[in-house]
Amino acid sequence: MTMTENAPTNMRHAVVKGMFWSIAQAGGAQIISMAVLLVLTHLLKPSEFGLVAWANVGIMLCVALIDFGFAEAIVQRYTLAERYLDTAFWTALAMGLTLMTVLMCTADSIAQLLSHNSPPEIVSKLAHVIRAMSLLLLFGGLNSVPIAMLRRHLHFKFLAVRTLVGGVVGGVVGVTVAIMGYGVWALVAQQLSGVFTSLILLWTNCEFRPTFKFDKQCLRDLIGFGMPISGARLLTTINERTDDMLIGYFLGPVALGYYSVAYRLNYMLIQRLVGTVSNVAMPAVARVQHEPHRVRSAYYQATRLTCLFSFPCFIGMSLLAPLIVPVVFGSQWMPSIPVMQVLSLIGIVHSMLYFNSAMIVGTGHPRWRFYLMLITSTGNVTGFFIAVHYGIFWVAASYVSVAYLVMPLSFFVTNKCLHLKLADYLKHLSGPIFGTLTMALAISFAMRVHITGVPDGARLAVLIVLGAVVYVAVIFTAFRPLVLELHGMWRTLRNRRVVAS
Repeated sequence: MTMTENAPTNMRHAVVKGMFWSIAQAGGAQIISMAVLLVLTHLLKPSEFGLVAWANVGIMLCVALIDFGFAEAIVQRYTLAERYLDTAFWTALAMGLTLMTVLMCTADSIAQLLSHNSPPEIVSKLAHVIRAMSLLLLFGGLNSVPIAMLRRHLHFKFLAVRTLVGGVVGGVVGVTVAIMGYGVWALVAQQLSGVFTSLILLWTNCEFRPTFKFDKQCLRDLIGFGMPISGARLLTTINERTDDMLIGYFLGPVALGYYSVAYRLNYMLIQRLVGTVSNVAMPAVARVQHEPHRVRSAYYQATRLTCLFSFPCFIGMSLLAPLIVPVVFGSQWMPSIPVMQVLSLIGIVHSMLYFNSAMIVGTGHPRWRFYLMLITSTGNVTGFFIAVHYGIFWVAASYVSVAYLVMPLSFFVTNKCLHLKLADYLKHLSGPIFGTLTMALAISFAMRVHITGVPDGARLAVLIVLGAVVYVAVIFTAFRPLVLELHGMWRTLRNRRVVAS
């Protein structure tokens, strides 16, 4: 049986609703993640954060390989036979089980390789953490196809609820274990319980149920489309984890802990502010991939709206890091300040270019994405190897520098897919750019004003409010079309019903 799906007669409403629930998910998840991180940084040591970041190097490399990019293939295909879903599911599950078994059996060797200069107790603890976290690979194999189907149909409401519930459960479990004094196992328990809860919710509410069908031709088709995506995902993971591996290897778990907390805060913002709209963009683009003008319009809109919210957050975090770290995380995390300041600048690049991958894949060019990631990964790994000998700040600076150097190439490749005009592209971003620059000047000036007797917490709150007021005032007064666009999207969401595909 073949399920043929036509583009929704009201794609705009479906996308707006998807963005609404993705933003709801992002906002709620952001609050939960920040609250849990805040509590755990006061209960745990930097070295314990470093151990989990260390273990995550191997785990995330394996996660990138689980489904061979089949999820993106499921989202992108215009028509989809059920045998494709069964083939993708059983392949992903087999990969998850295999990789989990391999990690469990080789955890001691991996720990010794990653931490050759560390005391034996650190090596042993790292091996145990790797074994426990390898369960995430099994969960990933079970999650892949159901999540892809929900994304394909733009069912982001359930995905939002699932993510929020998993975050709450993981946070409660993690904090409880930390209070009981189990140290690093609080971070492990947080991840495992959150993902497991999300898995249970997914399978009790999704309609997909696999049958024992496996089609070799379907597998070949899926691999043909998905392997470049899987390769790009692997390169992305190498991009994001090589710095952790090298810092842990050369500088130890304490330095890695300082680096990982700053990186984790920045990564959460990127995923919540930027990844939110991208999750909607890819399936939406796939529905209209044969209409270039609509794809181009979607790209401009997604980038503009993301930058509208993300630019002030990243620049504000960079400027206010000297206050954010001691007030929010405590004085023991002061070495994270310069790392947070420089890593925040990469959020600007991700905001501008994050949708490039969705557009490249959505328009049927996954290999181009792979080549782009290969160039980026080569630059990052080379820079990390050089910078790690000078400290964690220079590792962060290397990461940001490569991102800015590769930016023109990413735009060039996306232009090949969408036939963009640089002038139009910059015009769409003029509001966020001008508003953020004005906000940055206001905050920088205010930070120079020192009033004795004012606690850092109160000062931070005043500066955040000042920045928000200045930014909103600029957007409302100088860029009314942006405000009208947001208002129109809200009215579309409220007043029109989704027409089922």
